[in-house]
Amino acid sequence: MVQNLVGNAIKAVKETIPDDWRRQQIEDDDDESDEDRPVFGEVFIRYRFKNGQHIIEVEDTGPGMSLETAERILAGKARSQWDKGSGSGWGLKIVLELAGTHDAKVSIDSELGKGSTFRIAMPHCGD
Repeated sequence: MVQNLVGNAIKAVKETIPDDWRRQQIEDDDDESDEDRPVFGEVFIRYRFKNGQHIIEVEDTGPGMSLETAERILAGKARSQWDKGSGSGWGLKIVLELAGTHDAKVSIDSELGKGSTFRIAMPHCGD
């Protein structure tokens, strides 16, 4: 589940990288160290245990999405439409199905132009 959310976050961040910068990097790949390259986006992964729940968050600084899009994703009726990435469209649907088999809840906080946070809250099993 986490692997899919991280992969999607990376694809979202790639959407914010200007095409001209990307082309220039291909031409000048050996000219700059990684420390000198600009940062166009970030992906953060967090885990915490709170109130009997294992909470995993994957946050990105990509383009974000509307509330309507987030609701369609959570209903299993949408797939990402990345211009600069690819995928089968099955990943998030499988995440939702796996979460359901573990009584986990998936939620999305997002705002257009500011990125998204996907959250999985899974009840603790056992002692």
